Amino acid sequence: MNHMGVHQYRLYVVGDTPAGQRARDNFKIIQEVILSGNAELEVVDVLKSPERAEVDRIVAVPALVRIEPPPSFKIIGDLSDSAHLRSFFAVAGRDDYPQEDET
Repeated sequence: MNHMGVHQYRLYVVGDTPAGQRARDNFKIIQEVILSGNAELEVVDVLKSPERAEVDRIVAVPALVRIEPPPSFKIIGDLSDSAHLRSFFAVAGRDDYPQEDET
């Protein structure tokens, strides 16, 4: 259940791969910068819990799923593509993702 104003996310990874670790690290930055620390992250290893990935219809990893608040959104990858993340959080109701310095 959602705590007042706290966004809940689920990150699907396969074991302890570099891409999964980058996704975890990048989510920490997102959590601080975009979500002002107002987010909870559950990490699910699909090798240990494949049924969880099936429920959320995960076909590629790493994958980030927004659980709360609805509607649910998914993003595939290690969360390093800032343009894709800006779109993701704008669609999810957040339009304050930091812009890249275009020099």
